[in-house]
Amino acid sequence: MFGILGLRQRFNYLFITLLVLQFNVVLPMRVVSTAPGLTETLFAIGATEDVIAVSRYCDYPPQAMSLPKVGGYYDINQETILRLSPDLVLFMDGNEDIRLFLKRHNLKSDSFSSRSVKDVLDAITKTGNHVGRKKEAKELVSLIKTKMISIQKKFINKKRKSVLVVVDQEVHQGKVEAVYVVGKDEYYLPLLKLFKLANSINVNIPYPRITKEILQSLRPDVILVFSEASIDEYSWLSRGGYNPEIHIISDLAMRRPGPRILKMLNILEDVLDH
Repeated sequence: MFGILGLRQRFNYLFITLLVLQFNVVLPMRVVSTAPGLTETLFAIGATEDVIAVSRYCDYPPQAMSLPKVGGYYDINQETILRLSPDLVLFMDGNEDIRLFLKRHNLKSDSFSSRSVKDVLDAITKTGNHVGRKKEAKELVSLIKTKMISIQKKFINKKRKSVLVVVDQEVHQGKVEAVYVVGKDEYYLPLLKLFKLANSINVNIPYPRITKEILQSLRPDVILVFSEASIDEYSWLSRGGYNPEIHIISDLAMRRPGPRILKMLNILEDVLDH
């Protein structure tokens, strides 16, 4: 009896192996994603059924919100991860606690960065390799690169403009008092360059805080506001003959490096192509 069961198990194993090798069948994995950008990447390349848990900040696509939560960036719930018995855990660079925890429990994992456009594209490729979605990942990366080339060609003969990118603001009595802007950055700046936009502020920190007085003194041609805001909060900028081109874009894709970089490029193309 036990011999027959053993033969059946061996047969099943061989049969599954042949399916994978001969017909490129993708077997489901149990993947825990601890960052929004990584979760979006998994869904974007078709690994929807593989994701068994996400962080509390993973709110896109909507299906991710119904999955079990494993905490946030600084308070990963280690017990929950162990209980889920994942095949793979994805996390962001710099989280030493989760790295040591995963190593200690011999859990397969990988870490990623999102500091640059290259980081985002590499993360898509690496994630695809992990979950058997190499083809889908390659297609997505190709689509993003093709869009970048298309935009560069489209804007190449347009006049170069100065830009300030606002990612957050401090508002008092309905008026902006200070803003947090893109400074030294390897993600936004290369993308803005495709649209013939040059950053108005030259500092060595990623997201400096500047007052409204400094903002007005910089006098950028274009101000892109990637946060929840209203045009009225920036109405004071139009005084003294200064009339910048202001675009309020609250879509979360603008502030979250990941596969929705494609959506970001499409949105910017729509608002800047005039």
